[in-house]
Amino acid sequence: MTEDRRSPVEESCISRLNFVVVGPQKAGTTWIDEVLRRHPDVALPSKTKETFFFDQRYTKGLEWYWRHFEGSPLRQKDATVGVFRVGEVAPSYFADERARRRIASSQGSPKIIIALRDPVDRCYSLYRHHFLRGRMKGSFGEALKRYPELIDSSRYRHFCASWAADFGAANVLLVNQAKIEDHAADIARSIFAFIGVRAVELGDLNFRANDQIQPASLAVARSAAVLGRMMRRAGAHGLMNLLKKSPLYTLVAKGGKADAVPAATLGDRQFLAHILADDVQWVGQFNETVAAPYPGTDPLPERAQPIARH
Repeated sequence: MTEDRRSPVEESCISRLNFVVVGPQKAGTTWIDEVLRRHPDVALPSKTKETFFFDQRYTKGLEWYWRHFEGSPLRQKDATVGVFRVGEVAPSYFADERARRRIASSQGSPKIIIALRDPVDRCYSLYRHHFLRGRMKGSFGEALKRYPELIDSSRYRHFCASWAADFGAANVLLVNQAKIEDHAADIARSIFAFIGVRAVELGDLNFRANDQIQPASLAVARSAAVLGRMMRRAGAHGLMNLLKKSPLYTLVAKGGKADAVPAATLGDRQFLAHILADDVQWVGQFNETVAAPYPGTDPLPERAQPIARH
């Protein structure tokens, strides 16, 4: 009798993603991740929130990727329980054309969820996020010139249209981050219906999903960020999770001054409002919407080039 050497991934029958929350960052994706993890019929990577597989680690192969789902509470399709869905919340994929094409070529047509937020506010929030973790330096205005990804990842109209073009408008759901606080349950129900799982009551969903760090020392935070990247590349997700729960993390991440991050000046905001005007207008049409499908036939715009600041 031959010994069965199938891995837990093979036992779980995972072969394709059913959905991907592609971001972008700082638009409510951590909240969406937590809501999906609370659903009994949804499987996400079990050891880490983001695998960075389709944008940064694709050469490691799909077998490496599926190992991140080992330990998820997988079950077979059961008509009395519901249909199980497998996905990932990966906000770094939103503005990455390689990631989009790799998902399309290897995963068929999974459902795509995109989180909407005012492009100017999101851009500054992303800068603040990276600044506090030691990944960006200088004022906000300097960062806009030094780190083009800040602006690029706020180009909602272009990238939403690109995801819709590759996966079909009917397979793209737009979620309004501004409505999470007052309409959390409605957004959760919209997401569950979109990915095809049963509606379940998950209790209070008005929680703060993304812990705002305020490091006492930016120099220490920068060193910790480098160490964190090294640990992620080594696959030490379990150790990272333990460290985040330790007093050491609190020492590194807390205790700093609230005004440690340079503010966005009026000039910075006017500059962004100008070069992102098309995106601000496009996102604005969903201001009163909780969640909505991609609006069908919006033509794919040319990718705009940032305007140099003088």
